[in-house]
Amino acid sequence: MKFQKMQEYVNVNLNESDKLIDLFWGMQPAKIWLFALVGPFAAFSMKFYVVAVSEKGLYFHHVNFFEKFTDTAFFTYEEIENLSLKKGMLNTTVALRFDNGRKLKLKVAVKGKGAELSENGQEHLLQKFPVAA
Repeated sequence: MKFQKMQEYVNVNLNESDKLIDLFWGMQPAKIWLFALVGPFAAFSMKFYVVAVSEKGLYFHHVNFFEKFTDTAFFTYEEIENLSLKKGMLNTTVALRFDNGRKLKLKVAVKGKGAELSENGQEHLLQKFPVAA
């Protein structure tokens, strides 16, 4: 998906009183155990998100397999219990734990076509979650 298309969609769906800080593309990988059951069709269980970091919270825009936006969820920083960033050579793992018990791990590319988590976005998240190193 083109970065410009992602930016346009996020700007339209951003709350009027909120300010966008960063935008990145994240992927929730397929479950390993599913490969044993259905083989290569397990790739259809991968989930793709466009995550917008704003001043008030995080917007998760779900993108389906055909690169169409399907739904949007917004979580304030108070609703997120823990956030951790683990940097690797090819991607950064963003692990989130919400106050309702749900966990989410996203793989974010280190280098991309503008859709990676920038230094500005990382600094903002580390300010909100100081133990997230």
